[in-house]
This record gives sequence, C-alpha cells and structure tokens, in this order.
Amino acid sequence: MGDYYMQIPVKDFYPFVLKYQNHVERIVQKYHYPKEIGDFLTLIVPVMVAKYGLSHEREILSLIESVPIFFSSEENPENPAFFSRRLQLEEDKVVITRSIVLYRYSSVGTLSLLDHLLHEWNHAVNSIRNESYQDEEYFYLRTGLAYFKSRLSNLELVEKKGVLLEEIINTRQTEEMVDYLLSFSKLDIESATLSPLLYALRTATNSQYTSHAYYLQSTVCKTLLHNATFLRTLEQLRFQGEVQDIEDWFDTITGEKNSYQNLLNYLEKSMKLEQGLSSTKFFRNRKLNQIRNYIRKMQEIVDLFDRNCNFR
Repeated sequence: MGDYYMQIPVKDFYPFVLKYQNHVERIVQKYHYPKEIGDFLTLIVPVMVAKYGLSHEREILSLIESVPIFFSSEENPENPAFFSRRLQLEEDKVVITRSIVLYRYSSVGTLSLLDHLLHEWNHAVNSIRNESYQDEEYFYLRTGLAYFKSRLSNLELVEKKGVLLEEIINTRQTEEMVDYLLSFSKLDIESATLSPLLYALRTATNSQYTSHAYYLQSTVCKTLLHNATFLRTLEQLRFQGEVQDIEDWFDTITGEKNSYQNLLNYLEKSMKLEQGLSSTKFFRNRKLNQIRNYIRKMQEIVDLFDRNCNFR
C-alpha cells in the first residue's frame, strides 16, 4: 500500500461490504442498473466510506444514491466517463443536475471500468461542500480543486481554473482506492456476488495499480504526491470545500507569491501543447522545447515546496 492513506484497514473491510448491501440493492433498483454495475457498487460504496471515514458515511451514501449513472452507446476515447453537472436557470435561480456518464461501458475492461466509476464519483464526493457560489455577474461551480466560471445571465462558460491539478489529485486517490480493493481481493471471500469480480480484478494486474491518465503532468508532480504535508492538507481542504485557502497556504510554504497559480498555468499549458503534438507537422521541436521549459519551471516550484516542508 506504500504511503496510501485509508480510514479502514483492509482486514476490516468485508463487514462494510455486508453492511451496505441493502443500500446498494436499493440504488440498483431505483435506477434499473445492469447486474455488473450493481456488482461494482458492492465494492465502490464501502470503499468510498473506507477512504473518507465513518464520520462522512451519510454524505457519501446520499451522494452516490442521488447521482445516477447514464450509459451512452457512443465512443469517447478521450473521456470514457465524466462527472456531469447541467446548469439551468429557473426563475433567476441556477439549478444543478448531477450525473455520471459512461461511454460504451460494456467494451471496457473490468479494472478500467472500476477506475472510471471510482474516479468520477470521487470528483463528486469532493464537490459536495461549497459546490457553488455567485456574484452579480458570474456563477462559479466547483469540482474538487477546479472552478468553472459561467455568466449568470446565460450560463455560458467563460473560464475554467485548476482542472489539471484536480485531475492529478483525483487520479492519485483513485489509484489508492483501487490498490486497496486489490489488496482486499487477495483475501479468501466466499461471495457469489464478489468472487467473480474480485477474481477479474486480481487477474487484471499483478502489481500496484497505476493509471496512465495525465501521465506527464502526474510525473512532474510526483514529489508533491508523495509529500505528506501537501497531500494530506490538500485532501482535507478539497473535501471540506475550502479550496480558496490553498493558494495562500502553498505560496506561504514556497515563500514565492503566485507560485501556486504559476504551477496551475504551467500544467495547463504543457497539457495543451502535449495534446497538439500528434497533429503537429511543423515546428514540432519548438513545441517539445516549450513543453520541456514548462516541465523545468514546474519542477522548480515542486522542489521549492518540498524543500521548505518540515514534514514530508
């Protein structure tokens, strides 16, 4: 398990599976989910509670029950799943409709499907508190660390901020929960529901699970993701919805103003350049040099934060 952090030891997990079986059955019946999705939920519901603790059980159960999964037969290779919030203006009030969308889920491998579901619900769980606010002109919607800014008059999206760092942190937590379940899958469990699923997970990987999403940016931020001060503090503020405090906290540790915003900007710029490489015929080397330059700048910020932490 490395330096992963879960509230419930693996050896105590199975009673949680049994505890939430009736709750899972109600969700499956409510939304008429296919059996295989119900099987995944028998693991996902308790592992989310194991991650965030019994003190947040009610919030997590309510969230998973209130956010339905929609299934699409269309292909979407870039985003095979996503946590969706649809905004509507009703009598000058913004109404938020939440869902998780899966594309061609039946053609996705067992481990990948577990990853997709955990990843998107983890976005949702970390957006429960202080999900939105507005001023006279704009409506701000929070997804974990990220903010989406829309015009209040017509809900047109005008800006998004912090998306990549949110994805990196969320990917890390998803890996953590998948590894937890893989550790659990090594136990002898006699369950007609769980045994086939656990066997499929066990045979899908023989080592610690690693997602390849946002690989370059996650690699650059690897030191931060193994820094206990960064990870624990960020996880706590993100779950509590107190993300406005993160920038000042981060800059105080680095000792450099705007270091957090610069890190976010370099992450976004490097990703944009990386995504455009496959279609680039001219000036490819120039773009590669720009990416290397952003990587160098990000690494300087990451190393500065890490050096200045008393507790790593």
